[in-house]
Amino acid sequence: MSARIAYLDTSAILALLLPFDALHAAAGEAWDAAVGQVKPWTWLHALEVAQSLRNVAARRPAPAPRAALEQIARDALADVQRGLWQRVRLEPEDLPHRAELVGATHGGTSVIGAFDLLHIAGAQMTAADLFVTGDANQAKAARAAGLKVQLLRA
Repeated sequence: MSARIAYLDTSAILALLLPFDALHAAAGEAWDAAVGQVKPWTWLHALEVAQSLRNVAARRPAPAPRAALEQIARDALADVQRGLWQRVRLEPEDLPHRAELVGATHGGTSVIGAFDLLHIAGAQMTAADLFVTGDANQAKAARAAGLKVQLLRA
């Protein structure tokens, strides 16, 4: 029997990492519920999580000291190295094509960003059993694309 896969999008990962995030408790519960499941970490996660943490640090007033956010980023990478996340290769040539198909077919169900479409496509490409997000619009599009979705709620 193959391992179950729980794909967390960046909103869910940030909620998990940032204790001041309104969805932090819900993300922790989702993480705990996914014990033993494969949690993919792709180049898309690495790029978007790192940039999102830099964006949080740039907010005024900053919700946390820059040094604390930099430590959170290092801890997240260490979690990947320790195997809490499984590195998964998404082909850069295939991902945008699939995301465009998702957008053309299901993107009209709600306002959705390009990175959100990329995560939905990534979840499909990893054969995810569950897609976890904190974004209601992304959740709606992911459901329309055939994914089982857990929408984090405060």
